[in-house]
Amino acid sequence: MAIAVKYLKWQWPNGLIGFPNPGVPKVLRQEARIYLVDAHHPGELTQIGVSFDPRQYPNIAPLILGWEGDMLYFGVFDPTVSANEYSPIQYYKWNDKRGLQEVESVPLQLAYQPNTGPIPDGVFVRYSKGHDTVDVQTDRHLEWIRNAFQVDPVTGHLQSSEG
Repeated sequence: MAIAVKYLKWQWPNGLIGFPNPGVPKVLRQEARIYLVDAHHPGELTQIGVSFDPRQYPNIAPLILGWEGDMLYFGVFDPTVSANEYSPIQYYKWNDKRGLQEVESVPLQLAYQPNTGPIPDGVFVRYSKGHDTVDVQTDRHLEWIRNAFQVDPVTGHLQSSEG
C-alpha cells in the first residue's frame, strides 16, 4: 500500500525575523512524501519524496491516485483551489525498476474525482486531517489495525508502530 504525508519544516518568528508578522511562522521546506508499505511487514518502508518551493506553492497536498500493475501513480495538488478547478501541480509515477518520473497525465481510471459519496467497496483511502496515526485494514485483517503507523512529530517520517 502507499501512504501520502505532507511534511512542512517551520521557522517560528522571533526578534527581527518576526517583523512585521510576529505570530506567523515561515515555511522553510515542504515535501510530498509517499511511503510504500507492506502491511504484513510494516517495518519495511520505502520513502519517495518530492520537494516544492513554499514561495511558489504555498500549500500542497499529496494524493495517491492508484496502482496500475506495479506502477504507483500519485499527484500533488493545491487544496486551496476549488473542486471544479482541481488540477495537479504535478503528476508522478513510480516503480522499483524505473524509480520516480514526472508525467503529464495519469491513466483515465486513476484520474482524481472529488469524494462526493459514501466510502466505496474494495480498496480505498481514508484521510483524517490533524491525525498523526494511520489505521490499516486489509483482506487478511478484516478488522482495523488501529495506529499501525504514526508520523514522527519531529522528522515527519512515517514509522511502524511496531518499532
